[in-house]
Amino acid sequence: MHNYCMSSKHRNATFMLIADDDARDHANREKALTLGTRWRDSGYHVISMRDNFRTIYGTGVEKVDFTFPAE
Repeated sequence: MHNYCMSSKHRNATFMLIADDDARDHANREKALTLGTRWRDSGYHVISMRDNFRTIYGTGVEKVDFTFPAE
């Protein structure tokens, strides 16, 4: 969908959100930064959860450890 929008003859903008805030969210910062660089080089506007959001979940919400249940 993003590539389709970028190839359109009409004026457009494409955005990608990277989950790079490992302090407030369950993020893989290294992977997010690698993807962010790749997307930026491809012409996307990259939005960082860590750098572009003052808050992600609101006041009083804390990150907790969790595991996905086995299927």
